[in-house]
Amino acid sequence: ITFGTEGVVDVIKKIIRHKSKTKTSDEELTCVLSATWSLTDENLPNCELFATGTFVDDMLSLFKVSEDTNLHLKIHGGLGNLLEAPQCRPALMRDDYFKSFV
Repeated sequence: ITFGTEGVVDVIKKIIRHKSKTKTSDEELTCVLSATWSLTDENLPNCELFATGTFVDDMLSLFKVSEDTNLHLKIHGGLGNLLEAPQCRPALMRDDYFKSFV
């Protein structure tokens, strides 16, 4: 799926990066996180696309944007799907990810 000349994964990654940098939690972020969770579920090619660049850093920084447990659930859902893909696991083998569960 494309939006103009960009693929949906690239658009989602840009939105998440923007929300992370501006520390913005809103309905758009909630929808994008839901889409991320769905797009990475049992979809290795999408997991590999999401696991590149600053995506993991951006997702982890979203934990500091809001205390909303529903938002945290969606963040963990998307990142958890990446863990299911063996090729993507190295991107999440880091202390700040594991500390997000505490």
